[in-house]
Amino acid sequence: MSLVAAAIAVACFSLNAPLMGLAMRKGGRPGAIVALRNFTAGAVLTPATMLLLGPPPMMWEAAAFALLASLFGPGVGDILYNFSIQRVGASTAATLAYMYIFVAYSLDVLLLGAEPRGTAIVGGILALTGIALSSNGLRGRWNVWGVAYGALTAVSWGVATTALKAATDLWAPEHIAMFRSIFLSVVLGAAYGRDIKGIGMGAAAWGSVSGFTGLVLGALGFIYSVRDLGVTATALITAAVPVLTPLMARAILGDPIRRGQAAGALLTGTGIAIGVAA
Repeated sequence: MSLVAAAIAVACFSLNAPLMGLAMRKGGRPGAIVALRNFTAGAVLTPATMLLLGPPPMMWEAAAFALLASLFGPGVGDILYNFSIQRVGASTAATLAYMYIFVAYSLDVLLLGAEPRGTAIVGGILALTGIALSSNGLRGRWNVWGVAYGALTAVSWGVATTALKAATDLWAPEHIAMFRSIFLSVVLGAAYGRDIKGIGMGAAAWGSVSGFTGLVLGALGFIYSVRDLGVTATALITAAVPVLTPLMARAILGDPIRRGQAAGALLTGTGIAIGVAA
């Protein structure tokens, strides 16, 4: 079931960049889209979680870790991701952002006591090499700020994933996802209120769809996977996202699929298998 949860997360996250890209093409600004995603997730998760599980237990340590995961994951991280998507396209932004695997693995070893394993390192290197090959490196759409935003996304998501693992030791995944959405709805609503009011129906619709797929279905699958499989294994499994993202971007945005996609997918799959088997 943990692998099923991870597979659901991969499928939903592969849709994230193209759906957010479509919302921005419809006129939505990056911060407003992220805020709307969290509004949608909160509207779904809050009543469902309260009905099924009730409120989360009052644990300040759990709340602190969930707060860090919120700020650096679907908060700052996703806003940076949107800026990168705007400048270098969904496929390249995903390639850069999913370098978070290196950050997550390093923090997992340094802070959470995970054993450094040669096979995990080899698997990660193979997976990331496949990611680079699948998007044909960065040829075709080079933008310094777009690359910088993508790299900062990777750092932010790596920190968020590590904090998320610590939070799952104390709270249920549903409580963490609900907390994140409520907290970010308040913070981002205050920060981007003007942009949200001016958003068009098309951008709002696609932003909401992105929120449901990414922050409800995808987030729950990801949190369950982090709790049960650990940070490193989950990070390696989600390395498949940049391989699938160009296919989704082609279908949703009409972006061309770069050469080397098949070889990159094979290499990434091999790296994932080696890393998870470790």
